[in-house]
Amino acid sequence: MEKPTGPCRRCNTRPATTWWSDEGLMAAVHGMYAASCERCVVERQLEHAREMAASIPKLEARLKELD
Repeated sequence: MEKPTGPCRRCNTRPATTWWSDEGLMAAVHGMYAASCERCVVERQLEHAREMAASIPKLEARLKELD
């Protein structure tokens, strides 16, 4: 796959450096991705990590119930 050119499709201010899909791996495999800058990619990765971290207490409580 060629490296993206032009501006980031999300912020439209920085140059695109990579391909990114907010929809996950299956969407990317099927061509649903956009040219993004590294800052926008890291911002979305951090958002996802925060969402996953917020689910930890609920998962721990469920694990205790199952034990």
